[in-house]
Amino acid sequence: MTDLIPSQGNQEVVIPPHLTRDYEELQYVIEQVVKGVALRSRRIYQRNGNIFGLWLLQNEIAPRQLTRDDMRDYHIYLEEHYSNVTAQNIWSVASAILTEYVQSQRLKNHPMKNVKGFEVNKESTHTVLQKHEAETLLRQIDRSTIIGKRDYAMLQVLLRTGLRRFECAGLHIGQLRMDQGHHILVVEGKGQRQDNVKVPVDVYRHIQEYLSACDISLDISRPVDRNSEIDKLPLFFGFKRNGKPSYQPIGGHQVYKIVVAYAKKAGFDVTPHGLRGTLITYLLGEGEPLHKVQYYVRHQRPETTERYDRRKKNLDESPADKFFLQ
Repeated sequence: MTDLIPSQGNQEVVIPPHLTRDYEELQYVIEQVVKGVALRSRRIYQRNGNIFGLWLLQNEIAPRQLTRDDMRDYHIYLEEHYSNVTAQNIWSVASAILTEYVQSQRLKNHPMKNVKGFEVNKESTHTVLQKHEAETLLRQIDRSTIIGKRDYAMLQVLLRTGLRRFECAGLHIGQLRMDQGHHILVVEGKGQRQDNVKVPVDVYRHIQEYLSACDISLDISRPVDRNSEIDKLPLFFGFKRNGKPSYQPIGGHQVYKIVVAYAKKAGFDVTPHGLRGTLITYLLGEGEPLHKVQYYVRHQRPETTERYDRRKKNLDESPADKFFLQ
């Protein structure tokens, strides 16, 4: 149980004997919920589940005895200790845990039913770049070096395809393919769902240039000629201290550090998610239909894509000018 319930400061939280079995069951249920989410989300789900478990323990509430009033109290607790965005994330994990209780018939009714979560800002809070700023960012990269060629190709992929940083870090060469005469990346996104993402021709050439500098010849036009060993290699790999390729994958954190370093050099405060937002914002601003942009960046709901639409705040395009009276 020590993995489930963290200590509070220097004081170890003690589980009352009469609740031991309940909290062993809670640990099991949390484990089932955590197993059901993507690998990258499991640490956060575990942490948020622990927060819920600790609150239940401190209040000596058995999960099977939870009521709607208890959940209202938990809502107040989160409201007092966390920002709305963080509180909503923690609240959502608690809801998933209790859903598992209901589905496994450990609870008859969901105690969160009709208890509202937390209002969060519906506008994207990520810094995005204008087109000329994105071009300035790319100019910070020294393309005469092998590492520079990799970084340039990687930032082009992030900016032009809208991949998330963990998706970019997890790519393998074999995920580069042809479909309908176009270059694509077969990407495993959120929910372990596979999607085909079109790669613009010039971006594919930047990838080729980088791999060629690493002594990797890439021609995906003839699947029968593909080298299975090369296909297993990461698309974006690390480098040794002597500057030679390690052919080992880079992590999402390293992608983050690379983007932030070039952004700082260019005088911008932008992250990999900001590059994704840059693409979405630009496409919507150019008049691309919302549903097409949503499909390309693989958002499940149009409301998520719409958060990046800056046009609704543009007074030059206000609908107020469409209606006038003589």
